[in-house]
Amino acid sequence: MASNHTENYGLCQWEATDQVLREEFNEDNAKIDEALVGIQAANHYIKLKEIVTDHAARQIDLDVSDIDFSQYLKIELFIYSPGCTGNIWMQTNNLTTGYHQVQISGGGSGTPEYSQYLALIQPNNYGVLLFYTPYPDSLVGCVSITSNGSSSFSGYQYTAPCTWSQLDTLNFKPWETALPVSTKITLYGIKA
Repeated sequence: MASNHTENYGLCQWEATDQVLREEFNEDNAKIDEALVGIQAANHYIKLKEIVTDHAARQIDLDVSDIDFSQYLKIELFIYSPGCTGNIWMQTNNLTTGYHQVQISGGGSGTPEYSQYLALIQPNNYGVLLFYTPYPDSLVGCVSITSNGSSSFSGYQYTAPCTWSQLDTLNFKPWETALPVSTKITLYGIKA
């Protein structure tokens, strides 16, 4: 039987002369399991999906059909594409028309234009893509702010021709060449 216990969780600590009991190990494991569940429940920043390519690809589809976006306050997307030299288009549900964009910097008029994509991601990871709050009946939308790596930047607002509840896939296509091996796309959500 343990003669000492840890301060925070009361886990057993044995002296050299203590008899070790299986029941104490089982009790400690139950305490650890309960504590880990509590930590997981308190973590609101969750990795929802991730894909890493093992070959060059002209298109990468991230299946999100099993995600209930209404459970999240914020959705974030990160793309790492080493060696990619051209822009990457992001589309939804393989739709190629019906997107809207409005320039929000660089002297843009704010007049909506039609586009073939939900976002245009710059090479060299110069930029950020911020999704709007994923309300089920709202159009999937985002703000993209990109830079050329020096003093120039531009920003656009985009909306897709589908709502968050209709969203099944995010599709990524390079402007010119294939997306290279080891392209990594990760989707995170912040729980409501």
